[in-house]
Amino acid sequence: ASLRRGRPALFQRPCALLEYEMPLTLSVGAVSLGMRPQDLIRRLHKSSYDNHHDNGTGAQIWCLPHRKTSKQLEGKDAVKKLESDVEELIVTQENIDCKMSSGEANPVFCPSQPVAVTRTISDAEQKHVHEVSEDVHKQLHTILGLIRELSGGRDEPKPCQKRMRSEDAVELLEHLIAADLPVQLLAQLPVLEFETRKDVMNVCCALLWPGMPQQIDKQVVEYLRHHHTVFKLLVDGHANEATALHYGVVLRSCARHQELVSAFLASGQMFELVRFAKHPSIDISSDAFYTIHEMLLAHKEVSAPWLEANFEEFFSLYNTLL
Repeated sequence: ASLRRGRPALFQRPCALLEYEMPLTLSVGAVSLGMRPQDLIRRLHKSSYDNHHDNGTGAQIWCLPHRKTSKQLEGKDAVKKLESDVEELIVTQENIDCKMSSGEANPVFCPSQPVAVTRTISDAEQKHVHEVSEDVHKQLHTILGLIRELSGGRDEPKPCQKRMRSEDAVELLEHLIAADLPVQLLAQLPVLEFETRKDVMNVCCALLWPGMPQQIDKQVVEYLRHHHTVFKLLVDGHANEATALHYGVVLRSCARHQELVSAFLASGQMFELVRFAKHPSIDISSDAFYTIHEMLLAHKEVSAPWLEANFEEFFSLYNTLL
């Protein structure tokens, strides 16, 4: 009660009260209430704020800003580490490509990377890629948890697990998109390990889930719609049997949005996808055919004018599948 009457000395340096770690006990007669210093300050601030606006009286009590939760710090660290991991993967890939083009060393196949290509890669490089892939796997799990919380909590949080404020989670996902990490991770899919590839696929698909905040949903659609390489990357990825299904799932997730279907059809990649539907591998051909079906039927108001404008070229390829 004495604090409510305004003992300003306690609030001239608000952080001083936070430094007192032990809980405070407030007693009124036989009733006692234990409270953390942080909660006490915020309750006092709210009460004084309401009193000030309702009656025009009451001293202003400064409130400490919310401390960053461990969940928020974990999310920010995940995005930063992902940026660093992607840079390392790009550099490693450039070194491998450089060796292959110059003919240095003998090409060897990396058994832990079931990719249908032969790579010039040393044991040290292989170990480094494995370590980076493991770290990407870890960080993507954190990002996926944030997305699930924002999209309506597909996974129920544990009782002791703190949820990040939606504003902070949105800010982290905006950073993820601004750094071009989704497409860059898709580009590195062939060098990542199997479990990490699934994580990349799941995060990219989750960003396109229904139920995301409108602010993020719009940014993701605009990001992919105007990206100059994403659709070519997703279609060309069908050439590799180890990654074709991952790319196909992401491409079909794009079909949920009319704007992305329109952008995909305008990119001209549909004709390449039809060619992959004739691939000797049944997995690749059936996945490509399924994606064609989704792209043409998900939003007929977009696909019908495109089919009319490209009738001869499309059906000359498509009829060979029948």
